[in-house]
Amino acid sequence: MEYAISLKNKRPASPMLYGLFFEDINHSLDGGLNANLLQNGNFEFSYFNYNSLQVQRNFDHFRFWSIEPQKLASVTDEKPIHANNPHSLKIYMGQDDGDVVLRNFGYELKDNANHIFLPDGAFECSFFYCADNCFEVECFFEYAGGSVSKSVILQLEKSDTYRQVKFALKGKKGSYATLVFKVKGALQGYFTNFRLIPNNYFRSKKNGYKYGKLNAALVKSLDIGAKFLRFPGGCLVEGDVSTDFLYEWEKTIGPLETRCSKPSVWNYLQSNEIGFFEYFCLCEDLGLSPVPVHHVGLACQIRSQVFRHSGYIALHPSSNEFKQKVVSSVAHLLYFAKGDPASKDKEESLWAQKRVESGHPKPFKLQFVALGNENWDTTYFRNFNAAVNALKKYNYAGKPTDILQQFGITIITSAGVDINPQDTNPSWQYIVQNYKDYIVDEHVYNTPEWFVDNFYRYDHYDKTQCKVFSGEYACHTDADGKGLLGGKNNFTSALCEAVYLCGLENNPDVVHMSCYAPLFVKKYHSNWYPDLIEFDADKITYTPSYHLQSLFMQNYGKYSIRPQFEKTGKIKGSFVVKKQENVIQKTTFFDAEGKIIDVKLDDECESEKELDCYSAQIDFAGVPTSFTVGLAVNKHQDFGFYLHYTADQHLFIEKIVAGKRMTFEHLYAGSLTQSVKFSIDGKQIKVFAVCGNRQKQIASKVVWKTQEKTFSSLTFDKNKIYIKVVNISAKPEEVEYKLDPALVAQNIEGRLVCLQEGEEANKVVKSTKTIKASANNLRLQLAPKSINVVTIDR
Repeated sequence: MEYAISLKNKRPASPMLYGLFFEDINHSLDGGLNANLLQNGNFEFSYFNYNSLQVQRNFDHFRFWSIEPQKLASVTDEKPIHANNPHSLKIYMGQDDGDVVLRNFGYELKDNANHIFLPDGAFECSFFYCADNCFEVECFFEYAGGSVSKSVILQLEKSDTYRQVKFALKGKKGSYATLVFKVKGALQGYFTNFRLIPNNYFRSKKNGYKYGKLNAALVKSLDIGAKFLRFPGGCLVEGDVSTDFLYEWEKTIGPLETRCSKPSVWNYLQSNEIGFFEYFCLCEDLGLSPVPVHHVGLACQIRSQVFRHSGYIALHPSSNEFKQKVVSSVAHLLYFAKGDPASKDKEESLWAQKRVESGHPKPFKLQFVALGNENWDTTYFRNFNAAVNALKKYNYAGKPTDILQQFGITIITSAGVDINPQDTNPSWQYIVQNYKDYIVDEHVYNTPEWFVDNFYRYDHYDKTQCKVFSGEYACHTDADGKGLLGGKNNFTSALCEAVYLCGLENNPDVVHMSCYAPLFVKKYHSNWYPDLIEFDADKITYTPSYHLQSLFMQNYGKYSIRPQFEKTGKIKGSFVVKKQENVIQKTTFFDAEGKIIDVKLDDECESEKELDCYSAQIDFAGVPTSFTVGLAVNKHQDFGFYLHYTADQHLFIEKIVAGKRMTFEHLYAGSLTQSVKFSIDGKQIKVFAVCGNRQKQIASKVVWKTQEKTFSSLTFDKNKIYIKVVNISAKPEEVEYKLDPALVAQNIEGRLVCLQEGEEANKVVKSTKTIKASANNLRLQLAPKSINVVTIDR
């Protein structure tokens, strides 16, 4: 394939194209990025019981603890350390009762039991207590084999109020253990907020992380050249069951004992020991722009409406709770991140001072706020509209003020989970009519074929409308294109994602941001596959998609030129009709001018003819329950379109890419009584329901042809040119680039980095070689199924 590169096609590349998305899913935060090794240290463990038809919150205060003897201890709300942490462990023992022994098992699984893995030999251990008498605590590690570490003996005084105890503890590096506390003496005491922090936690040159501590190895894995971090979710933001479980960022800052833990939609406790202050600091340390996601008072629509069919759980915009939990909460977020503690506005001063007290006097660099995650429908836009309008007229220093403009914030809105692009996605249609200056968050998890085909997706978007944020995407190798998801992250998924990313780079005037999802998965704790980075107690595994992301992020310029090539061939070919029990009575074919083509179908269930035809009408003998018709399918069955009607009256518009059928639009068509007409003109597929002399259009879909084996993008800056080219073919392919002489010197020198599949599907082989060319013509021999990045010195 020959590509032409002309400097006259230069456009600014999107400076924010590549980012990261972090959510506490798969124990990626608690048990991962959060350095604390103890689980349920505040005895607040609760979870949503998704095994019950009536989903509700269940408490299990002793989860991940053992207490002996049980009769001398209980969990109570008699003596809360803070309103956000109402429970504590109460121990009541007389002089003759002996010791009370507490054990915490942490997050790690070994031999089907929980343990704490000790990544370092030295730790800081802490807890809070209050007691009516002096007493003693002995603390040590008990290893999996039964031996114990050296003890630390604490002599603790009587105290009517909670005191924090901190002490150093040493253990055997690389071992599995439980942490044991032996309480001795006659007392009635209360205990809470146990923590165990290894000394090798992340240390920043910029920020002190006064409260929450981060896992250094996982932080390092994120330093790959991204430009932003989207957080804290995802579905985590929305919660479930009731609006009480919406994410409340205000309760994730400040001293840890004041933070509010909640059950997570991922079926474990969300401790919030890492909260918005730590997220902002992490962004600053890694040079990332923070992109916080805030709910609009709407709980997870997928769980409540799609999965359980129980209706939406939402705050009404007229309620005081909506004003508090949505409007004021977003305003407080802006004040916390960018506000002036000396402001005349009391709210701004209050929240800005909280940032200062946490250890960050200077404002954070906040540009974006997303309102809603994976939301759609009238309920979402009702709440979204109310939130935006209220923020534009917010009472600031006694005057109605557009605080979004005041603090330089761009809003990101949601297109939901509909994979349909801009032309047929109803959320998009609403947004472009009302919010042209906003960014639209699209989420897609789909087949390898979908990602290859959608190289051309954004070529067909209106460039005058909103910009796109591909906020969650991943290729799922086990997906069926109709809703089934899953599969391991392997080289096939990375290869197809690379094609998609080249398409994003080629459309900088449409696509502003993108990030893979999810980011982390803890081994044996998966809620969702595939993921970008896998880890366990002592090992981090980088997936093929991670290698792709880091390679593309680190080889990206300031300007974009789309590689041009001459497309050949028209969308036309044969029709394939499958008959179902004589439901189809007659099929009529038409040429490009609408004239009937005289064709007699065989009596077989399926008939294929080589026809120069562009439309067909199918007449039914009765009301059809289902049918399938192939439209413009070539004789090799490796390209074409299908229309599939199902018994539940849904219509799937499908496309053959790389020899496999995939859905690229799905809609409810209703009952089809007499006949259906399909047409294709090279740019659009149209579907009509025909009844008598009337016909009603039920679908109109922009289509594009994807038959190439290689896909490419090009960006450049002052010093270098970056060419990305992906070969999806199982054979070697040759590509040639005719570079504009104004872009590069006469003699080309650079290097080619190639990623290929290793002997195992989840392994990547990386090779590098020097390239040279003359006369501005660069010819490359591409390895089969390879991801390639060429870097040329200008």
